[in-house]
Amino acid sequence: MDAELRGVDPPSQWICEGHDRHDWNTFENYRYLHIWHIENHPFVDHGHPPPTFDQFDVDGRPIVTFIGDIYCLRSIILSVSKYLETDVMQNGRMRVKCFSYGYNARIAGKHNILRYDNQDDFDEYHKHVFDVCSGTQLSRVRLTRNEFPVLHEVLNEVMALANSAHL
Repeated sequence: MDAELRGVDPPSQWICEGHDRHDWNTFENYRYLHIWHIENHPFVDHGHPPPTFDQFDVDGRPIVTFIGDIYCLRSIILSVSKYLETDVMQNGRMRVKCFSYGYNARIAGKHNILRYDNQDDFDEYHKHVFDVCSGTQLSRVRLTRNEFPVLHEVLNEVMALANSAHL
């Protein structure tokens, strides 16, 4: 993780206001924003390594992954599993677009407290709502692609859940 990113706001031109936030983005921007949000989020326990980016080929086309655990305060772990299709722009830079998302927050050694994913069907986004104290799933809410949160929004929601449940 780039320690020099801590406390530095992401450049405004790297924040994609006004259009589909899940659409194509340069890999450089995508990686930077993920690292920045993990490095700067107040609920992240920075004593653990973050998820990593990796790449593999499927039928000669590179797929980028962002997989691993984000350790948070109060013994909460957010497991992240993202698969991104790739394309090379005319300027030679790689751009990425996520097609498979999974965010699963749990209390370490206990139970889930929140889950977002589209891993059953890439076109169906949903949120699993759990009783934070027992881990019992209360509902599964279908979301549009635009309603589906980005990483820092999930971290904010996990922090709010932990605070409201006094974890």
